[in-house]
Amino acid sequence: MNRQEDDELDNFFELWAANQSVKKYADQLILLALSISGAESPSWVDNQEFDDDCFFGFARMVCAENDYLADVITKRLILHRVSRGNAAPDQPFLRGFAKSYIELLENAELFGGADKVRCIVVDWIIYDIINLYFRDCSRPCPDEILELFRKLANPTPSCSIYDPRCNSAQTLLRVASDLDGRVELVGQSTNELDAYYASVRGLAYGIPLEVFHSDPILEPLARHDQLRKFDLVVSDLSCGIDAWPSDVCDQDPYRRFIYGIPSKSRGEYAYLLHMIASTLPEGRTIAAVNPSILSRLGRDADIRKELINSGFVESVIFLPPKLFRGDARPLAIMVISVSGRGDDGVLLINASSDFEAGKSANRLTAESISRIEAAFNGRLVVEGYSKFLSRADLDSCDFVLSLAKHFSGAASESHVDPDSIFHVRDGIQSELAEIGLEIDLLLKSILR
Repeated sequence: MNRQEDDELDNFFELWAANQSVKKYADQLILLALSISGAESPSWVDNQEFDDDCFFGFARMVCAENDYLADVITKRLILHRVSRGNAAPDQPFLRGFAKSYIELLENAELFGGADKVRCIVVDWIIYDIINLYFRDCSRPCPDEILELFRKLANPTPSCSIYDPRCNSAQTLLRVASDLDGRVELVGQSTNELDAYYASVRGLAYGIPLEVFHSDPILEPLARHDQLRKFDLVVSDLSCGIDAWPSDVCDQDPYRRFIYGIPSKSRGEYAYLLHMIASTLPEGRTIAAVNPSILSRLGRDADIRKELINSGFVESVIFLPPKLFRGDARPLAIMVISVSGRGDDGVLLINASSDFEAGKSANRLTAESISRIEAAFNGRLVVEGYSKFLSRADLDSCDFVLSLAKHFSGAASESHVDPDSIFHVRDGIQSELAEIGLEIDLLLKSILR
């Protein structure tokens, strides 16, 4: 954006972010952003009663073809009326916001059109306002990581993309951003707010987006008793997944866990196995993960070995620490190819020190993303940056894929904050308890 564009947006955001009514009327502001076309005059705003009946009408209009979203936003409006009263007393605030938004739309050509303005404002409400005041939805994924997902996925027109932890559809919409809506996007989330905001963003972006508020492990998406499969399956699993419903493995009709049953106390591999099972034969799975899953012992190690020996693990990309605000841990991205592009081995890319340092968070630069993309696409071996591990190499190191194991002088993955250390400790304790239970059961069967 140029300076004029930045000034226009900064003025808008600064004016309204400081107003306490923004958090009170977040859902109503989303409806305003989705409903106002820009053709409305100031007199229309002055004469419009922005009361509950008005917003129920907006909801019926913008959600006419989305029953799920219509149901959720209607319930939220009713809950708002019950808990906070009718919107009518705040007419000056709502009219003022509507007029400021219309002024932005009048200069829409500065931002690439009215549709782009709508997306910017809806994203601002969701990420800068709702996440600031309400901690009930998933953490936003940094823009640079989303861009790296898009580069690695390299989707083709008319492809299908699925995210089982859709986090307000950030990853889905960015991966599909160059496809002009000619794509099937499907998201699933156990978090009700994430599913709601994903549907809102799909509507704002004008991209058909199918969203399910359900647990992908317990309620996998199926058609005619067959697991739905997609060209690309993408997800951010980096925040960690603790306990998961492991009982489903005993009678899973879709055979998602044929490569092993993950530890009950750690669910990343459960999601990875679900993602792999949901991928078409020529498709690809891409997941951001905590690097600790690349060197864990026990059940996770057995699964990792099976995936590598099956030729599924195409590449592992080590990213810097502190890319998320408030989280000092490093990240890794696993690229998994169901067609067996990893049959000859695994490409490791060490981008852990390739970043621009920041006070609250580090960031990947455009140059670092391009370097990763070039090494990944070309399967390039670059001294100190990328290396190729054959099946024999991996067997000799017990299929451990950690950064410190394979890159001499690499920063250790110990860049963690105290909370993450306690998290790891709790996980180990849970795993030990689980092993102890299994030993007890085995001893009982022997002594019978």
